[in-house]
Amino acid sequence: MNAWTLQITAGAGPYEVRRFVALLAEQLASDCAAAGLVLREVVTQGEPTRPRSVQLHVEGDVAAVVAGQVGTHVLLARSAKRGRGDRKRWFAGVSVHEAPLPSEATRLHPRDLEIRTARAGGPGGQHVNTTSSAVRVRHKPTGVCVRVASERSQHLNRARALRRLTAILDQRASTEHHARRGNLWRSHYHFERGTAVGHWTLDHRGTCLRRA
Repeated sequence: MNAWTLQITAGAGPYEVRRFVALLAEQLASDCAAAGLVLREVVTQGEPTRPRSVQLHVEGDVAAVVAGQVGTHVLLARSAKRGRGDRKRWFAGVSVHEAPLPSEATRLHPRDLEIRTARAGGPGGQHVNTTSSAVRVRHKPTGVCVRVASERSQHLNRARALRRLTAILDQRASTEHHARRGNLWRSHYHFERGTAVGHWTLDHRGTCLRRA
């Protein structure tokens, strides 16, 4: 099951925007539940009722929820802390980021491996040349291939190749993870305040969102 992060952010917005972020996150969490997604975790940056950002970590078909939701949302509401002539449009951003399940990249499934043996190369017609001790392991989903022929035993070469392949995939996963985190962090501060994908107002109590 695919894992995703839905990020709702106020950027550098004021109190009113952060309150909007909290309410919008509640709405999206409700939408996720209604669509049958599994909400694994909610991460809040800042105070719970007025966070700078909220991240919903979900599993399932996120497209059913985010269709038409990714982008800028605007709340049309006057602030009790400001004069009636002041601004009444508050902007928040929603973005979606793929977040593979923990350790999935380094878990080697037999169905994903192509393992072949061959005679190990070496000088002088030594014993290492006369047995099929070299092992070549290919990880089919990524195309990463490792060949090991340093040991005389096919069993030892196979174990060494699998360890090396695991290390390579783990490094790739780490690099991709940091890249995703960087994109996630940058999207916290940058979203377009142009054409909005969602327009909202508050109910009469000012505690729930309604589509405008």
